[in-house]
Amino acid sequence: GWPALGDAVEDNPWLGDVLAQLAPILLVVLIALLPIILVQFAKLEGHISHASLQAALFGKLAIFQLIQIFFIQALAGSVFGQLEKFIDSPGPAILDALGNSLPG
Repeated sequence: GWPALGDAVEDNPWLGDVLAQLAPILLVVLIALLPIILVQFAKLEGHISHASLQAALFGKLAIFQLIQIFFIQALAGSVFGQLEKFIDSPGPAILDALGNSLPG
């Protein structure tokens, strides 16, 4: 997506390793900050008691984890895997994918 970034990685090979570690680190930071952010949302919803805030937080965290793990990571992994096959050999890869997914 970013040609300048590709040039920088080619000039400095260690930068590729740093960038490969950046996404998981940012995800950990997001997950660490998420309870703080979601408690503020729960307060805006009108939850007053500590137990009510914690229950709302738990529900929001559970929904986030379900969406993050099952939908985003699973679908992105399979979609990007198929996309790479389609780019490498468009004709046969698309026909194979359709043949394997269609019933009958």
